Amino acid sequence: MTAAEVAAALRIPPDLLADEGWRDAADAEVRATLGYHGHRGCDLSGILLPIRHPRTGERLGDLCRVAHPPTGAPRYLQPQACRWLYIPPVPGEWLDDLAVPGVVVEGPKSALALLALAQRHDRRLVPIACGGCWGWRRNDGFRDLPNGGHEPRSSPSPSLDWIAWPGRDAIIALDGDSRANPKVAAALRALAGELAGRGANVRVVAIPAVAGDKAGPDDVLAACGDDAALAMLDAARSWPECAAAQAEAAVGALEAADKDARRAAEPPTAEIAAVADPALRARFIGRIAALKIPGVTKADLEGQVAAGLAAAAERRAQAAEAARVGRLLGMAVDPAALVVDLEVYFSRRAHLPGGGAVTLALWAMLTHCIAPFSTAPYLCLESALPDCGKSTVLDLLEGVCARAEQCSGLTRAVLVRTIEANHPTVLLDQGEWLRDKKDETGIMGVLLAGYRRGKPYRCVEGESRELATFDTFGPKAFCAVGGLTGALLSRCLVLHMERLPAGVELESAEPEDLVAVAAPLKERIEAFALQAAQAIEAVKASRPKGGHWPQFTTRERQLWTPPLTIARVCGPETERRAVAAAEELSGRKAEAAAENPRVAKTVALAEVLSAWPAEKFSPGDLVAALAETEAWGEALGEKLKKDDTRKAAANLIGHFVRDFRLLSRERPHGKTLYSTAEALAKATQHLPRTPKTSAASAAPAAEPPKSRGSQAADAPKPSAAPPPPSAATPSAANGQGNHAADHRPPAADAERDFGRSAASEPRANRGVAAGAADAADETGVDADTTSGPMREPGEDDPGLWQPGPQTEWGSDL
Repeated sequence: MTAAEVAAALRIPPDLLADEGWRDAADAEVRATLGYHGHRGCDLSGILLPIRHPRTGERLGDLCRVAHPPTGAPRYLQPQACRWLYIPPVPGEWLDDLAVPGVVVEGPKSALALLALAQRHDRRLVPIACGGCWGWRRNDGFRDLPNGGHEPRSSPSPSLDWIAWPGRDAIIALDGDSRANPKVAAALRALAGELAGRGANVRVVAIPAVAGDKAGPDDVLAACGDDAALAMLDAARSWPECAAAQAEAAVGALEAADKDARRAAEPPTAEIAAVADPALRARFIGRIAALKIPGVTKADLEGQVAAGLAAAAERRAQAAEAARVGRLLGMAVDPAALVVDLEVYFSRRAHLPGGGAVTLALWAMLTHCIAPFSTAPYLCLESALPDCGKSTVLDLLEGVCARAEQCSGLTRAVLVRTIEANHPTVLLDQGEWLRDKKDETGIMGVLLAGYRRGKPYRCVEGESRELATFDTFGPKAFCAVGGLTGALLSRCLVLHMERLPAGVELESAEPEDLVAVAAPLKERIEAFALQAAQAIEAVKASRPKGGHWPQFTTRERQLWTPPLTIARVCGPETERRAVAAAEELSGRKAEAAAENPRVAKTVALAEVLSAWPAEKFSPGDLVAALAETEAWGEALGEKLKKDDTRKAAANLIGHFVRDFRLLSRERPHGKTLYSTAEALAKATQHLPRTPKTSAASAAPAAEPPKSRGSQAADAPKPSAAPPPPSAATPSAANGQGNHAADHRPPAADAERDFGRSAASEPRANRGVAAGAADAADETGVDADTTSGPMREPGEDDPGLWQPGPQTEWGSDL
């Protein structure tokens, strides 16, 4: 048939056919358009039709309905690279309107005919043509078999993601041979399961027998007219009813067959497994068992049906996941606004240190984007005393992190199996016991192994003492009063929490109050993770020597590279604030690390050596100077009390210096001497290093307001467009009355808007931090609050280390 003949037979308006681009094409044009070189000597002339994306109108490829298909060739031909489904031109809003039914057919001709039918009778529907009963699935590789071979692996066409399915009526109208052809019937069951898994209300059309054994909806239109076609669609039965009818027909056919035919036939367990009613399934199994077919027992039938039910459940779960992924890929996400909204989510509900909100936001996003990274930075929430909001932050993280599992006590066996099975974000409360140096639980080894990808945890299990290997890689967060120590601390981003100041009010962080806020944020993070995968890989691929952020030392660079990579993908303003927070928090961590006893002794040793006048020294020479320091004073004082010759004190210093393995060591006349310059250089290398402030983060880092009154829930959504600036509306993004903040990039507009709404509240409702900002506005000076911008070290704020005569403490050596 030509295009004109198709239009005439199916009453398709010529303008609709022309708008769709259907046209007659000779063999040569078909081959050239499709790039097809098969079936030489055969005539492949037919109707060429373009395939377009129904949402964007983008042309994705071409399809040909061959007038005289060669033997063994399909009726429709399309290039291997173009395996999309065909959806005729429908209004884009219909794809999201769940009141518009979707009708799945086999051929594009049926799809266009149904659209024309709907237009004639003022109806709405979305026709989808699969190009065959199994055309809605696509090969996507090969699956390994136990015997060492492989078989093709298929998955649903991504074209199904173009349509929102949950709650929509999905009408399946495959050709009439689905009644008698087992392969077509199997395709019908699989398609019904796929659409049901996506949340659709599946109904099945029965093609009238009068139209022909292999007739499709277009044949019903041509042979029986519009009324019959509409009645056919309206009479579509629900899938559970149709599945029961299929099973009844299959079991009845087996009962009607003779003994030889029964023995040769396969029991219809697939049809029975598609039945939703357990009691009806049991009756079908009983009827087949009553036939006493040799080799077929009731137990075997029940096992096969159970396996079919499990496979169907897995397919439905896969379909639901495919639908979810497709919806997330189509979701519009502004990464910079997402980060700001997450910062507000955390800062409204927890009293955080400077840089804490953006760090938590990026870490939560990282839990969804961890796949490209080789390290999983841990998070340590520490405080000097209880009741500082650490557990509250865990609750907030649980609402937005990927597969979050919060716990307060674990055994090693439970932990390794939980991580291996689910790869969760582990949120561990009350982790003070992790400082136990003996680690009798063995959990410390699990946590240390889980920091790097490809470093499995190995242990022996059971009475057989067999070696077991577990993948424990993944993000983890810990709460600990007094913080963590040692190797675990070195793998953590550290937030030091303080108690909420008097008069400051926070929004509720109760689980029932978080659901409505956290769920949409988590969904946006999931969409970002899918959409930004290539951008994250691009940032990683462009990594220069020394990394994108060379101001951090090796371990800190490993920790901060993943969240800062996400920040770079989110835009320059987000990266600037994230780098400023990273530098500030890394510096605080270095300061805390200096309180480690051995590190503190190293610092004191370096300070004494930097002022030592001679080229060489012996441990005994340093006793008096080191005894005056806080790090050495107590230990040396005890030695001096017991031995006034200072020999024991000198030995204590000597044992400590010996661990540096100084090459200049010499022993003239039994006295150990070392080079002052070498010892100073070695000691300096082991000092905690604070990152040098980068140019990108030199400007103050804006943070969302830390705390609001209880009325903050009524504030405008932070990602909404901000009101136009005016002299009467000061910008308070940093708790400051500075109009110049209005020139910031658009990524910060949402944060600024939220700041304005905070500034408009009565002072009594806004807490100490906001009150300080008001005072600053009145006096014309900047307010420095706990959650305010990071300040660069200066003469009045020298940072962690003071410059000495021979070295600069804290430099990146």
